[in-house]
Amino acid sequence: MTSFSILIPVYNCEKYIRQCLDSAVLQDYPSDSFEVVLADDGSTDNCGKICDEYAEKYSNVRVFHKENEGLFKTRAFTIRNAKNDYYVFLDADDYLERDALKILAKTVEAEECDAVVFGMQRVYDGKILSTLTEPSFSVITDRRQLLKKCLCNSGYNSIARKCVHKSLYEDMSYTEKGGVAFGEDLLHSMNAFKYAKKMAFIPEVIYNYTLNPDSITETDKTAQFESCFFAKGISLGVLEELDIFTEEDYRDFHAATVVYLASAVAEITSSKMSDKEKKEYFEKLSSHPFFVKYLKDVPPPASVPKKRQFIYKLFMKERYGLLCLIGKVF
Repeated sequence: MTSFSILIPVYNCEKYIRQCLDSAVLQDYPSDSFEVVLADDGSTDNCGKICDEYAEKYSNVRVFHKENEGLFKTRAFTIRNAKNDYYVFLDADDYLERDALKILAKTVEAEECDAVVFGMQRVYDGKILSTLTEPSFSVITDRRQLLKKCLCNSGYNSIARKCVHKSLYEDMSYTEKGGVAFGEDLLHSMNAFKYAKKMAFIPEVIYNYTLNPDSITETDKTAQFESCFFAKGISLGVLEELDIFTEEDYRDFHAATVVYLASAVAEITSSKMSDKEKKEYFEKLSSHPFFVKYLKDVPPPASVPKKRQFIYKLFMKERYGLLCLIGKVF
């Protein structure tokens, strides 16, 4: 029977952690065929005690208490301490469907694949806000096709959407890129993208992403593009090393980054930041070496909503004052 390690980095999420842990330990799957690895990253609330409580109650739960190092290094810590064949990545403010492991086991055993991408839904206060999933089941074995599908669409960045065989993490070079607050999902996913020989994409939604205003992905918007560019730079390095992308593929890769930037610029434009703060943000973004080298002349693709296209084009023309004025109207 396929064995799983559910890997959970934990930091100051007392409000959500019991729901998360219950979804992990109460999986509809034999308890001797999966473990739950908890890494308490120096939480200052009661998360550490709650983790200990579950470890005492359930024999397949292991908990580690460590000094605070941030999400990226803590997730890498859980990977290094996992014992089973396949890794499932769960954030402590999110939760799994009860049949998650059963669905994953059925897929990996039938397809003999080394990674699975599954559906995720964003939830808040018990309500489903949006769903990100596959229209139908598929399997990819062609490396270029896999990289193009995953790296040219930010919807595949999240490590939480993946179940990955342990062999793909024998090389931990990407998971050791410390100091990344945002974009860590993409770096942790690089192992799957680079080394997977066979990846299955399934339509089943088995992961629930909780919209938590206090999580790092919902705060510090002005800092995100720095880590985004860092992660994208690592991705480019992998693509250049593999030497399988065409010029058109690279254009699609950069266009996917612009989709993210168009959203970020629109958010900052309509935010409550002062005009001075907005202009500083725009200037820092437009002068970043990665932006100047790869993105400066890349227009927003047609998939970007018209309003965001308009705002982003003003940003490209450095019309920061006009953007600030638009922010007051919208």
